[in-house]
Amino acid sequence: MKFMKRKTVKAMLLAGLVFGSAGLAGLTQASAAVKNESKSQNSSIESSINSLEGLTKDEKAQLLKTELELESTWNEISKISKKIDEINMKIFGSEDRMASLSDDEYDKLEKKASDQTAKLRDKLDKLYEIVDKAYAKDEAILKKLDREEGIKY
Repeated sequence: MKFMKRKTVKAMLLAGLVFGSAGLAGLTQASAAVKNESKSQNSSIESSINSLEGLTKDEKAQLLKTELELESTWNEISKISKKIDEINMKIFGSEDRMASLSDDEYDKLEKKASDQTAKLRDKLDKLYEIVDKAYAKDEAILKKLDREEGIKY
């Protein structure tokens, strides 16, 4: 799977850092409620970004702009991931059932799940490419945050 490459993991880590206090789950609901709540969520995102120390006002503004641009992309990623999980649960069943499968049974079900989710995973790859491109323009800011947070790759 292409969509778990290093840059994507870095982007997800930043999203976790930025959205930690805002609650990513609230940002990933694709419903009318999201539109109504977006102003308060945006202020939470803004508060989270503004609380990051060591960044200039312009850097914080750039991060906020990127996060707001990516909001719909993260929503779509969440929807697709949920669909993949649902398909996998239908195929594999409960965790107890999965644990009781022989290696051959598991491999067959894994192939079936992979086949049924291939198009969805391709969509995820494309969405994560959008995330990667968006974060690429913030690379210097992200590296600065990494140094301040003591994150090493």
